[in-house]
Amino acid sequence: MLRSVSVATNVRSLDTRCVRYLRLTLQASPETEGLVPSSPITSLMQWTGRSHVLFAIVYCIAELQNSAATTILFTAWAMTEIIRYPQYALTSLGVCPGWLTWARYTVFIPLYPIGVVAEISLMYKALAFVKKRNLHNLRMPNQFNFAFDYHNFVICLLLMYPFLWWSLYSYMWRQRKKKVGQKKKQS
Repeated sequence: MLRSVSVATNVRSLDTRCVRYLRLTLQASPETEGLVPSSPITSLMQWTGRSHVLFAIVYCIAELQNSAATTILFTAWAMTEIIRYPQYALTSLGVCPGWLTWARYTVFIPLYPIGVVAEISLMYKALAFVKKRNLHNLRMPNQFNFAFDYHNFVICLLLMYPFLWWSLYSYMWRQRKKKVGQKKKQS
């Protein structure tokens, strides 16, 4: 049985303001600032999905923070980002080695599905806590005259996740073909 690493998953012990700022800026910044050739819409979808799982699910439900799914999720994310950001930096300097570009556009193949399964698992496990605690709900009457049931939102999101994920995963395959496929043709 996989045991969780409490240091990696104890989200509440971190300085959350710093973590939130870094999470919000590092994920979207390279794409939105034009540092890398990537679709801002695709980046926004990725950023929104990850931020939702991190802040609305894992951060708010302490019982999920030391779960195997959280450890798997954070490991998949970390392994991806450890390659992604050096590749961005070295590419912008014009000195990126081919193996790093290959790794950037290859490690997603196993890690993306692993991360998505962990995200889905966490959202599914969160449903009982969300319903019991009325997390993130907006009930009527209120000043906005608007109601929002987060439990139902997560159910809808779980139903849509495979389709949203496939869109992002397919995009990464197309990017891989452009970046890695060109190298093979030139050889």
